[in-house]
Amino acid sequence: MKDSLESILDLAKTEGMLFKWGSGTGSNLSALREEDAVLSGGGRASGPLSFMKGFDAFAGVIKSGGKTRRAAKMVILNADHPDVDKFIWCKAKEEKKAYTLVEAGYDSSLDGDAYSSIFFQNANNSVRATDDFMEAARARCRLVDQRRGHRAAREAVQSARDSPRHRRSYHQCGDPGMQFDTTINRWHPCKNTARINASNPCSEYMFLDDSACNLSSLNLMKFVGPDGQFDVEAFRHAVDTMIVAQEIIVDNASYPTQRIGENSTRSGRWGWGSPTSARC
Repeated sequence: MKDSLESILDLAKTEGMLFKWGSGTGSNLSALREEDAVLSGGGRASGPLSFMKGFDAFAGVIKSGGKTRRAAKMVILNADHPDVDKFIWCKAKEEKKAYTLVEAGYDSSLDGDAYSSIFFQNANNSVRATDDFMEAARARCRLVDQRRGHRAAREAVQSARDSPRHRRSYHQCGDPGMQFDTTINRWHPCKNTARINASNPCSEYMFLDDSACNLSSLNLMKFVGPDGQFDVEAFRHAVDTMIVAQEIIVDNASYPTQRIGENSTRSGRWGWGSPTSARC
């Protein structure tokens, strides 16, 4: 994503078409300038969270055409973005509203009146941090520990943990998660292409921007016989067949944009496993 309204609206369209056909998306919004930043035309920027509300609303209403599953979505913001604190707290604050509505008698189910009326419910949120950021955070902790004494530092941390406000936020919604940017790009399978900026909703697919992973899976229980033994030969045959099928699918699948189609064909990406196994 680029820091322009055109790019923002292009992303909304692309995500909508992906959701329509049952796919998930992952987007890094760190290129967007922070809330209240000065715009070239003289106005003020509304910031990443304002556009997240729009993206979230689209995801909530499209829901894969009502045929397969809810829209699956990941939103990522880099740890050095000026709005990262707002990003960290956004879902917890919204869910506090849902709790109030539930207590007032509104339906508490996933698609009920309470949760459907608040923002940020159709995405996993993740903060992306580099090794340099994590080392700086660790150094700061050591500095605080040295200046205030081990006991004082421990007491300060414990005080924060014991605060009702902090305790509720930690356990309220499970978001945001963490992505470690330096490690992700160190393990990049195609280092000479471009950096990896985001992932799919469950973070098991990490690759280039505008690429796709065509997932498939095998139910291992289908290879267990009445005697409880695993049929190794049948499993080998199924794996051989599925690998051939997956290679064919990459070139023959339908993609929502030309760029995603070109990148997927060029890189030949496909994967195994459940799309909900890694993070959810």
